Amino acid sequence: MSLGYSHVVLTKGIKVKIKIYGDAGHAWGKVRREDVNRLNVSVSAYSYERNGAVYLEEDCDLPAFIRAAELMGESVDFVEMKSAQRDSKIRSYDSFH
Repeated sequence: MSLGYSHVVLTKGIKVKIKIYGDAGHAWGKVRREDVNRLNVSVSAYSYERNGAVYLEEDCDLPAFIRAAELMGESVDFVEMKSAQRDSKIRSYDSFH
């Protein structure tokens, strides 16, 4: 498989776990920042970060992350967490930069 990069190493066999958090208006997938960096995923300011974790917004950033992982031969597991009844505390985290 060629992705246009000579330095790409397929990481088949790696399983990425994504915890899904949400509130009444939005949802995010929590992944490790090192996975975002390793997969070289572009992330918008609509995603958040805290303590080495990135909370990828559900509409664009999370699907881009999933596509990147799957292109590398990695499997993705989802764990749905309890949704907040009011605004999620994730909204108070730092925007991704």
